[in-house]
Amino acid sequence: MSTAELLAMMTPHGVEIGHAHGGIAKLTGIDVAGAMGMADISQGEQQLMLAMYCGDLEALRQLEYSIYLKAVDIAIAKGWKVVRGKEYLRGVCQLAICEIVGHNRCRKCNGTKFNKDHKSCRRCEGSGMEKPVSGNQKADYIDMPRTTWHPVWDGRYVVVLGELQRWHDRACIRISRALKDRDE
Repeated sequence: MSTAELLAMMTPHGVEIGHAHGGIAKLTGIDVAGAMGMADISQGEQQLMLAMYCGDLEALRQLEYSIYLKAVDIAIAKGWKVVRGKEYLRGVCQLAICEIVGHNRCRKCNGTKFNKDHKSCRRCEGSGMEKPVSGNQKADYIDMPRTTWHPVWDGRYVVVLGELQRWHDRACIRISRALKDRDE
């Protein structure tokens, strides 16, 4: 199976590989970067894919800025009150990036939350993470009072995390379509 065929099987839940002949099919960062050149993906989506699959530290730095700008837009649209002088929103963005890009992904489902039968992964209980980070740990990371995390920032974190997940899902779908269109 060619690299292009493997990349064309990318889905929002990970690479769907049926039967790879001759061993375990693996994609390299170069494969993913090459495929992105064929797809119409946004700058943020590109930064996320490069950081996640290629280990690109510059893309990771740029991703932090891109998701922060998106989070500011969301905060304005939703009327979130943000305390001046506190970098809570930036910290939430950093945490969301760590969860999506980080190496704490479940080894059984590779962070997809699903097993090969498309059922919730038993090992991580559908979280996609080896050891989910507690709300208190998240609050400590951002240097925020723990009592503030759950009533206010936990929901905001989920919104930012969801935006990053959408970027990933859209990029996977567009890459897959571009590669399938190329082969037709």
